[in-house]
Formats: sequence, structure tokens, C-alpha cells
Amino acid sequence: MRKKVVSLLFLITAFTSFAYVEIDLNTATEKVIEKSETIKKYNLDLENSKLQKKEAFKSGLPSIGYSGTIAKSEDKSIPTQSDEYHQYKLTLSQPIFNGFRIITAIKNGDKYVKLSEYALEKEKNDEKLKITKNYIEALKLKKQIEILENSKKELEKNFEKLQKMYELGFVMKSDILDMNYGLIELESTILQMKNTLEIVKLSIKNDLGIDSNEKIILKDVENIDEKINVLNIDLEKDLVKIKNESLTAKILDINLDLAKAAEKFERANLLPMVNAQFSYGNQTTYGSIEDAFKADNLDWSIGINISGTLYNFGKNTDAYKRSKNNTKKTEYDRKSTKDGLEIALRSAYLDIIRLQKVLEAKEKALESAKENYKYQEKRLENNLIDSITFLKAENSLREANIGYNTTKLDLYYAIENYKNLLK
Repeated sequence: MRKKVVSLLFLITAFTSFAYVEIDLNTATEKVIEKSETIKKYNLDLENSKLQKKEAFKSGLPSIGYSGTIAKSEDKSIPTQSDEYHQYKLTLSQPIFNGFRIITAIKNGDKYVKLSEYALEKEKNDEKLKITKNYIEALKLKKQIEILENSKKELEKNFEKLQKMYELGFVMKSDILDMNYGLIELESTILQMKNTLEIVKLSIKNDLGIDSNEKIILKDVENIDEKINVLNIDLEKDLVKIKNESLTAKILDINLDLAKAAEKFERANLLPMVNAQFSYGNQTTYGSIEDAFKADNLDWSIGINISGTLYNFGKNTDAYKRSKNNTKKTEYDRKSTKDGLEIALRSAYLDIIRLQKVLEAKEKALESAKENYKYQEKRLENNLIDSITFLKAENSLREANIGYNTTKLDLYYAIENYKNLLK
């Protein structure tokens, strides 16, 4: 029985150690939104902006205040007076005019909510693009490793053939040593790339909230050939869109609106504030607490409270002028940033065009390298070339294969980057 339990534990441990979690790009982009600490902070910002909007609306509603005092004193000049006195008062205040602060604050509340929504959405898009970049880098390394390992297998087969030819005296020992060195160098390159891939995978696991000890397999991008070939870009139309409809453009527009609203707040400080007030309570009453609430000791009052600054050496005026300057600065920043968006989109577009041309060239280079490899392989079998010439053909094929697949993934990311700029 003990042997069975041990065997079962061994099988469970073995299964666990070889278990992998498969991840595709779509899953990665969805999961990064769930796990991102930055996204969680932006969600809190959105919640705070909604609360701020409620605060602005409620600031225009009546407020009720209360004040109360109970104390003891000693006044020997009035022997009949109690040494205990009370004072209680309820006050209701209603803003009537405050320089349009409340109206401006309510309008700003809507803008802050929109600003937080746009900022949250933009951060989500940026997080998706970031994980896409890491994912693509990992796929490039994975593909390179696959190509190198296939190349290694082919070299090993040809090395065995070469050894037999050497035993028969058809090739020199230097040919054997050259190919053996090529194999060792290839193994070293594979090991280096595997180590680099593990580091990139670790970064991806951290972004997705996956345990660092968990083993993951990254699936290839689905229908990548279709995604990079079926592409209709109207650059001039997109240039208009990015400066007016993109999230970044909308954020810039709202920031300008808020800067103008700040002007209104500073201008309001130049105007008086008017509040209606109603109070009900007792004046200072000596005696017990019951005496304080007798009808004869209770009174009420109603009136208008007007407050404002008569003169402060132009301090409020200077603050208003400063806010107008800040609005101009915001306008300048808005224009320069939108111009930067246009440059970024043109650059992304030109990068796509460049990579499309490079991919065409890499595809032809790969076809040529494949034909040359087959040709040189037959010549090696017939002892018409030495191992160094064959190794050059094999290396050319390997580099062409890597170059083609790497460029394809680079083009895919370039397209995703272009799309992200427009969001």
C-alpha cells in the first residue's frame, strides 16, 4: 500500500512539473487589464471624479449647522445668577450668489469624469500595446530558437554523413572539425536565446499576475499573414482623426476647458458672496439645561450674509491674471502635443511601409537561401565542396529564415502601434 501511495505521489509531482499554461495574445491583453496595478489606480481616479461631481452639486444645496456651549463661571457681582450657562443654535445657510463658482464646479464635475474615463481607456490601450510588444518579442525569440534547433538537427545529420565520408577517406579532418565547431557555436547561441526568452516570459508573467514558477507556452498570433496583408490605411483621413477624435486629443481639449474654468474661479474671487441664513436657538442662558430650552429663552433670526474682499493690494487680480496666463500655456501645450501626434502617426505609417518592403525582400531572400542550401547539400554529399562552404549556405538559410519571421512579427506590431495611436 505504501508503495502505491509513493508511486501516486510521484506521478502527481511529475504531472505537475510538466504542466504548462497556454496563453494566446488575446488572453494576454485581456488579463493584463485585470491585473495591472496602474489600471486599478485609474479606476480609483474615475471613482473620485464621480464623487467630486456629487460634491459640486451638493455645494449648491442648503447646509445645516449646529453649535452648542455649556460652561461654568463665577461672577460674585450678581449673587442670584447661576454659575452655569448654556448656548445652543441651529443654522441653515443657502448660497444665493457666489460668483458662479457652484455652476462652474458642476460643469467641471462632468469634465473631470470624462477626463478620468478617457485617461482610463488610454491607459488600458497602452497596457495592451505594452504586453503586445513583450509578447511579440517572446514570439520572435521562440521562432528563432525553433529555426536554430531545426538547423542544428540538419547539421547533426550532415555531420554524421561527413564522419562516414571521413572514415572512408573522402574528406579531411579539418572538415570534421569545422562542422563540429559550427555545431558547438550553434548550441551556445540556442542556450543564450533560451535564457533571454525566459527573462521576457518572466516579465510577461509579472504583467499577467502569473506565478514566476509557472511554466507558460505562448501561442503564435492567429492569422498573422491575413492581419498584415489586409491593411487599408488612409493616412490623410487618419491625420485628421488623431488630432480631433483620439483619446489623447480629447484629453487635451478637456484640459484646456478646465484651464478656462480655473479662470472663472479666480474671477469669482473678485466678486462678493451672498448667502441666505436662518438660525434658531437660545442666547446665553444661565441656569440648568432645562432653562435653556424654555420658550422665553428661544429665538430665531433670518437674514442675508454678504462677504467679500474690499481691498488686498490687488492680490486677487494678480491671481486672475496668472490663471489667464496658465490658460495660454495650456493652449500652447495642446497645439504642440497635437502636432506631435501627427508626427508620431506619420512615423508609424512610414515604419509600416518600410517593413512591408523589407518583408518582401526577406521572403525572396529566404526562397533563394533554401534553393542554395539544397544545392550545396547535394554538392557536399558528392564531396564537391568543403564543410566551410556548406556551413555558409546553412548559415545563410538560417539567417534568412530568422530575418523573414522576425520582420513579419515586427510588421504586425507596427500595425498595432499605428492602430493604438488612433484610439
